[in-house]
Amino acid sequence: MLNDTKMIDNLKGYAVDKLKTDAANKGKKKMERLIKDLGVTDPDDVAKAMTSKSVAAGALYKWCAATLNCYDIFKEVEPKRKKAEEMKKQKEKGERELAETEANLAELKKSLAELNADMKVKQDELDILTERSATMTRKLNAAS
Repeated sequence: MLNDTKMIDNLKGYAVDKLKTDAANKGKKKMERLIKDLGVTDPDDVAKAMTSKSVAAGALYKWCAATLNCYDIFKEVEPKRKKAEEMKKQKEKGERELAETEANLAELKKSLAELNADMKVKQDELDILTERSATMTRKLNAAS
């Protein structure tokens, strides 16, 4: 690993989302054992102790600690991100359905207004015809 000329680039571009749970757990156990072997409890003291042995080892320890911390955060955030994405899709679907329903409602209101206008015209005609019929019936009764 140390002979790898692209090691620093690989570490910089490491994808935490690709880290498997068992690998993360294995890394955490090794970090805990390292802390125990060094006999320190404070994470800053571990980094200092590692750096006193080797600057590269200290930097690598810091990278490992940060990567495992990022993994823990990713593991907590990823399900929430997926749920938010699903909720966003449901919201968009609901908004589309609402727009469709509102369009249908507007069309129904327009049809109802037209039918009510037609009904008023027909009711006015019925009232006029009913009045004429009553007038003719009175005249017929008066003539007989």
